[in-house]
Amino acid sequence: MILWGNMHMSFNQHKTPSTKHQLILGNVYYELRKQLEMKHVSIFAPYTVYLRNVKGRFGHAKPQPDLSVVVSDHNIVRENCIVGAPDLIVEVLSHSNMDKDLVENVKLYEKNGVKEYWILDQFKNKAYVYKLTEGGQYIKSEDSFIIESDLLQLELDLEKLF
Repeated sequence: MILWGNMHMSFNQHKTPSTKHQLILGNVYYELRKQLEMKHVSIFAPYTVYLRNVKGRFGHAKPQPDLSVVVSDHNIVRENCIVGAPDLIVEVLSHSNMDKDLVENVKLYEKNGVKEYWILDQFKNKAYVYKLTEGGQYIKSEDSFIIESDLLQLELDLEKLF
């Protein structure tokens, strides 16, 4: 940032994900790509997603999830962003984003109709999986072994991810 003609640097502005975070994310991407190879699915990591905020204003919420997957409506994919709800969002927990991913984003993604939201806890080697019901509410499950996705019709062994 430039302030009064002088350059000031803050190393806390953008926290770089840990090596473990990046390895987990790479493993998820690889496993999804491998299992979804023959299906028309778009996977983005990371990619800006324009959603409605909790007050309903469109474009005011711009999360950049670790991984976004679009299965159904490919018209929401633009040149450099997704406008609308991806079918699946995956986040790997970090100390810097824990509250946001576990609380704020659950509400935001539920409100916007994200069908599945996976939170991978790198500290406990556990997955928190939120699945949207027909009534538009998330049901949460926790697992230490396998993620089952009805949406993608696949299973992911957590041992391969962590």
